[in-house]
Amino acid sequence: EKMSMKDERFCKPRLNATGGAGSTRFLYVAGVGAAIGSDMEKLKSFFESFGELDYSTGEAVDMVPDRRYVYIIYKDALSAEKAVHFITKDKSCDAAYLLEKVGASKVIPNYAIEKSSINTVAPAEVECTSSPRNMALQVPGCYILPDFITGEEEQLLLSELAGPEAPWRENLSRRVQHYGFAFNYRTLMLDYNKPAVPMPESCNSLIERFYPAFTAVTSSAEDSASTDSAPTSSNNESILPINQLTINEYLPGQGINSHTDTETCLGPEIFILNLESDIVMTLTKNEPADAPKDATSPPAPVRKLLHLPARSLLILSGDARFKWSHAITPRRSDKIDGAVVPRGRRVSLTFRQALKPGALPASELKPGELELDHVVRVYDNIAIHWNHTRGKRKVYWHRVKEYLDALPVGTLLADVGSGDGKYFGVNPGVVTIGCDRSLKLLEVSHCNEHETFCCDGAKVPLTSDTFDATLCIAVLHHLSTVDRRYAVLSELIRITKPYGTVMIQAWALEQDNQSKRIFESQDTMVPWRLSKRFLSEAQQAQLLGNTVASDGNSGEEEAPQGESAPLTDSVEEPATSAVDSTMDSGPCQHVTEDAGELVFQRYCHVYKEGELEQLCSSIPNCVVVESGWDKGNWFVQLRKVPDSRLEQLPSGPESKIPVLAPRKTV
Repeated sequence: EKMSMKDERFCKPRLNATGGAGSTRFLYVAGVGAAIGSDMEKLKSFFESFGELDYSTGEAVDMVPDRRYVYIIYKDALSAEKAVHFITKDKSCDAAYLLEKVGASKVIPNYAIEKSSINTVAPAEVECTSSPRNMALQVPGCYILPDFITGEEEQLLLSELAGPEAPWRENLSRRVQHYGFAFNYRTLMLDYNKPAVPMPESCNSLIERFYPAFTAVTSSAEDSASTDSAPTSSNNESILPINQLTINEYLPGQGINSHTDTETCLGPEIFILNLESDIVMTLTKNEPADAPKDATSPPAPVRKLLHLPARSLLILSGDARFKWSHAITPRRSDKIDGAVVPRGRRVSLTFRQALKPGALPASELKPGELELDHVVRVYDNIAIHWNHTRGKRKVYWHRVKEYLDALPVGTLLADVGSGDGKYFGVNPGVVTIGCDRSLKLLEVSHCNEHETFCCDGAKVPLTSDTFDATLCIAVLHHLSTVDRRYAVLSELIRITKPYGTVMIQAWALEQDNQSKRIFESQDTMVPWRLSKRFLSEAQQAQLLGNTVASDGNSGEEEAPQGESAPLTDSVEEPATSAVDSTMDSGPCQHVTEDAGELVFQRYCHVYKEGELEQLCSSIPNCVVVESGWDKGNWFVQLRKVPDSRLEQLPSGPESKIPVLAPRKTV
């Protein structure tokens, strides 16, 4: 029986590690825990390296039963800060390092608090020290316009948008509404798959007042540097339209995590109208990506506390928009000008500029050493035997075969990640073009009836809107970052014709009783055992001496249904899809010998229920037709659809895709 959250000693975090609540000696760490079989001793050893753990009240690593998180208890807050800084900021703390040290390739730390400390009067250090008059001097690009609307206008907005009949979503810790485009709190992106809910007509006249007010306040700002935060241009043609609205209701004690709105799909200005109650907002300066990393002495966060009166308009632009994060600390009172002010119900209207997702940086599409060594080089070594144990057996994944059998005669099909060509010819009436990252797998799949070529899955050199159907099977679970998964999904949609379909399938975390494999965590290593009889002595010596063998002889290890080869390399320039073979030719670092066999370890990210659908929701111009579980795998069938909302939208800047949030609610 699962422990109720109310029985836990600590609170789940209300703010993340850079938020305004301040650090504590307690950490909430997502991504490890009893539910995924984390090793207690490994966790102790890792977190003890940052400072002394506190065993005075029991275990210093609180492994909550049946949960995917743990609480870490230090003797002082500085040790907790060191741990948070190292995990979130130090480049040496990559997926391979974490996988070795704690058994998970990604962990997310947050400060936690003991429940016994909740509901106390706000301490003096939360007193608001900022004012509307000098805020632009303290945080460039941040402006407050008091009394932006009248009391009568406020009541009209509340009655129409925040009354009992309003279409509130109740599945978060607070109630929300979305207009124009929905926002997905798991992906931290706009949800392009959901149908449009038109912007409220009552907001049109309000929106028309935003930019003139913005121009006026930036023109009169005392700080000349703040002119960089003025609207995109002084002429109206360059100003981006406000076409997305999120309404939040905050009751006393509720808040929101420290965050910077996603740059790749949301524009350069944010307008927040504060209704019904005053609030103190916390602004935290984001640490630059190129800042020196020192895990032993992390810099103190720079924070500003900002009083937002009821009926005021907050504008975040320039530095305040992109270099600072903002949060509402969850408490029942604020201290403003020395007086403790109880919180009341607050309704915020956040107006944004929706964008089409920007391009991914080419550097983020390059596989790291984890993926190169545990995916790319592995499949190049096991290609021949892979074909003998997979392709030649023609063991098809059930839903994939159903999908292929249903395609009409004459269908033009792209098989992205075709591997050894197992699905070529399943439906003889289909014309198939296959591509894969592994040239050796393509060599064993070659036949006269089908065209194949080697390319990068994040940049497929095929014409847009060309294929009636597109297939991508057992590829996504070999991609180690969200950026690369997103890039491959985007390419699948791009090359498919409007109203064409895409079938995607990948390994599932959830396995049934008939499965021969149980995954203890989402990021895992799957062994492939290779009998020495398939290799010469020289080839064995090369592999065991950390040198890639020159041929592809291999062995096998059982896995859910069947698999395809990875499609994981990337490109230097966005305009090309050429494979950089020099990235693959380095030594295979991890091969070991066991019981007369060579053992390769394949990296896999196995998907939990709903994760594939969440990823697809961030891809424009597609909808989910069907999704489900199929004998150890999750599948999603998409349809490419035009979206008139996107036709006039500019693209966002080049930016990374946010990592999926660890919890379903925030």
